[in-house]
Amino acid sequence: MFDDTPNSNLGLWGVYAVGPLKMLPGGHIDVYYLGNENKQATYDAEGTGYEMRQTIGTRVWGTTEHWDYNEEAIFQFGHFRSKDIRAWAISTEAGYRLDSIPLGPRFGLRAVAFSGNQNPGDDTLGTFQFSE
Repeated sequence: MFDDTPNSNLGLWGVYAVGPLKMLPGGHIDVYYLGNENKQATYDAEGTGYEMRQTIGTRVWGTTEHWDYNEEAIFQFGHFRSKDIRAWAISTEAGYRLDSIPLGPRFGLRAVAFSGNQNPGDDTLGTFQFSE
């Protein structure tokens, strides 16, 4: 049941598409766009103000007989108060399943990197925003 009261300070919209990616074994590709408006966004070094953030991203993923993979790249742009937003994230994950032994364990490796706000005094906000 959705029982949260509406919050007129926040807005979220977007589109998401998934399709096959035949050039990779068992491959699929996702592409998406998300828009996020926050009238009361707060950042430690920047304060509170109006933020309009756009997110575009793509994810390539798939599964073979024993291997699986998941790669994602995301870019964010927009503005926070008078600053431009330029933020990014990238992630990679690969796993191997041993289905022939009891419980079929999966061994995996994952790496994730996100941008941050390296120069709080400049005109660009580089902090990657996950969600509200």
